[in-house]
Amino acid sequence: MTPMGYQNLHEIDVNPSGTSSYKRVGDGLTTATPANNESVDTKGYLDGDGGQTSNVTGFQYSISYSGDRIRGDDAQDYIFGKLFSMGEARRTNYRNTWEDGTVITGTCVFTEITPPGGDANAVQACGFTVRYDGKPTLTAPVAATALDASVTAGSAIGTTKFTATPAGTNTLAYRLASAAVTANNREYVDIGYATAYTSGANIPAAVGQFLAMYEIDTYKHVVKFLCEELDAADVKTV
Repeated sequence: MTPMGYQNLHEIDVNPSGTSSYKRVGDGLTTATPANNESVDTKGYLDGDGGQTSNVTGFQYSISYSGDRIRGDDAQDYIFGKLFSMGEARRTNYRNTWEDGTVITGTCVFTEITPPGGDANAVQACGFTVRYDGKPTLTAPVAATALDASVTAGSAIGTTKFTATPAGTNTLAYRLASAAVTANNREYVDIGYATAYTSGANIPAAVGQFLAMYEIDTYKHVVKFLCEELDAADVKTV
């Protein structure tokens, strides 16, 4: 499946001086443009026959955002509240999660804050850029934590079900497959790909299918996962 921009999760810490409180950067924003802003040293050596050699000597990873100003959104209100601040007041923590579960974290400073404005008959546009300090931490995808779930036969013929208790505001989802599937921690789960689920509800299924069970957060990213092949005891037949 081709990754879509909305499947990436952008979060800013709105309480950097205390217990971290990450809020989603997304409401009203239509574009997120990453850049590595590389410093490249290019030289021509005497033995290069006129060709040149380049070395990357530095970089600063950044993400530029643009869209509409949404007042009342925690992330936007925090950022635009720093419009005339400088120095450490502009510095906080940032977390960018890709759709495959890759996570980029680090401290950052936000710059180029463009206050809302534009045409009289248009929604007020805005923008800003997040620039990571130094080299951020890139965490490659890792297998999701196992979901504590029990699979049993459903209450109707030709069904199965599973029982699990998601934490807090997390929810459950499932999909049936012909072969075992895997999932990464914080991987995005499209509800068109998996079906929203209520613990204990019947799922039409057949013996030999693989039941993939997801616990996902409010942003549709995987928290826990379990996949089991259905056997005769898992599907009601009579």
